[in-house]
Amino acid sequence: MALPFYDSVLSFFGLAREEELLAANQKISQLSEILQRLKISSANLDSQLKEARLALLRVEDKYEQQVGRGKLMRKQLDWCSMRLVEFPIETPVNFQKNTLINLESFLGGGARFSDLGDPRKFSSPAQWLLYWCMAHASDAAVEATSGAKNEDGVSRAFLDELSQQAKTASSFLDGGGGLQIAYNAIFEQCEPAMKEAAVGADILLIVAGSPLISDGLARVFWIQAKRSDSGFNLRFDQENKNGLQVEALSRVHDPIRGAFGLYMQYAKELPYVPSVPVSKLSWTDGKYSADLSAIGVRLPEFLVMCTGKYRNVGSFADIGALKAYLEEVSEMKPLYIVTAMADGPEYSQKLSKNHLLSTISDYYREKLGIAKSHQREKGRERERGFELGM
Repeated sequence: MALPFYDSVLSFFGLAREEELLAANQKISQLSEILQRLKISSANLDSQLKEARLALLRVEDKYEQQVGRGKLMRKQLDWCSMRLVEFPIETPVNFQKNTLINLESFLGGGARFSDLGDPRKFSSPAQWLLYWCMAHASDAAVEATSGAKNEDGVSRAFLDELSQQAKTASSFLDGGGGLQIAYNAIFEQCEPAMKEAAVGADILLIVAGSPLISDGLARVFWIQAKRSDSGFNLRFDQENKNGLQVEALSRVHDPIRGAFGLYMQYAKELPYVPSVPVSKLSWTDGKYSADLSAIGVRLPEFLVMCTGKYRNVGSFADIGALKAYLEEVSEMKPLYIVTAMADGPEYSQKLSKNHLLSTISDYYREKLGIAKSHQREKGRERERGFELGM
């Protein structure tokens, strides 16, 4: 059908009627509004998408944290194995009782061995870490004893495990919770270092750190280790060039200053290491033996108990006091002291700030002509309310 003449002219010049133009403009306006709404909607959706992604990341982070905490808790549960604290049914009643009394001294009355796995039961995280470091070291000694190693070989296994567990502690708490441990394997020393005859001990153990020892910085333990095939029967009649070993150990047993002398015994038929302070031993009757099933206590409980705050027990307040004491006891002879502590940045930072035990270690290394411990290549330090009646 042919268009009317007017429409033909408009079409020829590409023009439209006014009403059509108005309708088209109105349509454009409507489409512009729709487009604007779509842009706003798109922006909202984009914002929601970003929020959703952030929420997903938060959920993933929380999941990873929970998984990480779960793994840490699993590792902690494995580390705090009840196998290391539960007594076999045949354990003598008095030995269990003595150990429980020691345990209650630092966990509180009514405490049970099952409480040892819970760090909240201890006065500080460092105390909890010390207990389990000692428990694992004792277990290593039990294994070495079963492997028919001699006394010194068992002691070496004990100290190696103690060092390893002190480093493991840093995975639970940064810097090992402030716990400081150092030792001297006296049984491995030769001149000019101090020998066993001077103190009656073949191991020197030092524990330090204000989170652990609230009224000072350090306490020391002079330990004479024995290997026996007779279980709880401790023989202490050994002599050296200075006289009886037990007499020398008694002279360095000075709880008022913060020093303890004790025996610990390795026996292949015992799944733990019994110990006894030298003050509980008597030899005036000429008998140099004791029944540890009656007077002994498991080593970790005894040692942790001795780090507590008691009326008749002191501690070394600073580096100078500890150094002066060690010089006095050793008659100025050097000691090869190894720090068994956590790895990592915090440990390195503390080393640079006169860290107590590393400072003592470096002091004796210098006397022995050995480089300072924190300047040595990594891994080379392996070179070799209760009142205590002590």
